[in-house]
Order: sequence, then C-alpha cells, then structure tokens
Amino acid sequence: MTKSKRNLGAGLTLVSGALIAALAIAAEPNLQPTSYMPVDIKESFASTMARMKAGKPAVEARQKALLEKRYDLSNRPAAGVTMSRGKPVQEGVRTRLPRGIKDSPPDLHDGRLLTLDDTVEVFNLSSKPG
Repeated sequence: MTKSKRNLGAGLTLVSGALIAALAIAAEPNLQPTSYMPVDIKESFASTMARMKAGKPAVEARQKALLEKRYDLSNRPAAGVTMSRGKPVQEGVRTRLPRGIKDSPPDLHDGRLLTLDDTVEVFNLSSKPG
C-alpha cells in the first residue's frame, strides 16, 4: 500500500469518526442547559463595546460593595514586612465574619479553641515574621 493511500485511509477514518460523534450529539434527546452564552451575534462589535463600557461603572460599584461587605479593606500595614515590589503586607484578620459567629464556639477545624479571641491570637502569632 502506498503512503498516499494510507494517509487517505487515516483521513477517512478520522472524518467518519467525527461524523458519527456529531450525529450522536445531534440525536441526544435531553440536552441540558449550559452556562455558555450562545454565539448568536445580534449587534455590532462597536455597539457591544459601547454597551459594556456604559455598564462598567455599575459592575465596578457592585463588586466594590461586595468586597467591602466581605472584607476589611482598611490600610493596616504590618511593620517591616513587604511583598515583592515593596507593597506592604496587611496585618490582622481581613475577612468579615458572619453575624453571631463569635458566640458559637468551638473554633478551628478540630474544635480546640473555645473563643474567637483565642483563634485570632493563634493566627496573629503564627503570622508574625521571625
């Protein structure tokens, strides 16, 4: 068998396999909804960009409000500790805790600490340099 016939045979096998897979997918009766947006362009690129630019401030405001709700964003640099490029490391607990969590011991995964203050102290001691 010549090399060109072998290549043709391999190509036909590949194409027929892809065709069989496509037919199996098309015949699937219960297609589940997906999280992918359909590629069905109904507006120009310029229109899409203008719409997205107009909506950007609202998205940024929503994200900022969410971050402020979940995290303490105040600036409390730890003395003598910096990240790369000189940015200071922030000290203390930065995540806001859910309401009532301080009144529901025990803390940590194994329940060894009885108060939230004990937990904060353990993490403060373990995060100090040196």
